[in-house]
Amino acid sequence: MAPITDCLKKDKFQWTLAASQAFGSIKKKLSKSPVLALPNFAKPFEVACDASGVGIGGVLSQEGHPIAFFSEKLNEAKQKYSIYDKEFYALVRTLKHWKFYMLPQEFILYSDHQALKFLQSQRHLNSRHAEWVEFLQEFTFVVKHRLELKDEYASCPDFGIIFQEISNGNRHDHQDFIIKDGHLFRGTGLCIPRTSIRCKLAVSNEQFKLSDNVHRRFQSFNEGDYVMTRIRP
Repeated sequence: MAPITDCLKKDKFQWTLAASQAFGSIKKKLSKSPVLALPNFAKPFEVACDASGVGIGGVLSQEGHPIAFFSEKLNEAKQKYSIYDKEFYALVRTLKHWKFYMLPQEFILYSDHQALKFLQSQRHLNSRHAEWVEFLQEFTFVVKHRLELKDEYASCPDFGIIFQEISNGNRHDHQDFIIKDGHLFRGTGLCIPRTSIRCKLAVSNEQFKLSDNVHRRFQSFNEGDYVMTRIRP
């Protein structure tokens, strides 16, 4: 939706290739399954939320069947949030949007950000986090982590075939690759499947490049940041 939203800004209207692709994607998704289900208040609700560099989104479902969708484009100030803050903000906005579905009973929250599992037990909070945590006290929910990286290789368009062939014992055409503990490596580098984690790593990398000071020996990170490290022997 972001490219289309950009076209609606005042001063000028410019239809871009990105907007055309986004419009085509929206038409395709609206005309295909999954079909939305009606809520059943006798069953627990499931909430999944996520954040990217330009927006946040959430899905309300029951037993795997989607009931409603929510999305919001981030303004320039919120786009500068850390990955942790974007994920946290996505959670708060999603729950505010469906507050009256969530309040009466316990629900399940799915997230791919491990740090959110411990948000209720953090001791030191800034004013923004304190406000969000206070809001979350109104709800009763269980946080469950979504699939790990190793569960995403099979469906990844970049590494799916390689992962499958190596798993079946065919390393002749992929001698640079190896599977260790369920994860795919090329040499000593971990292969990141095409998921939101890869996008977050790319965004974090660009943010750190901009904030890095060549005269400093150490780089500081915010809690919950995604960081790729290079370990030298």
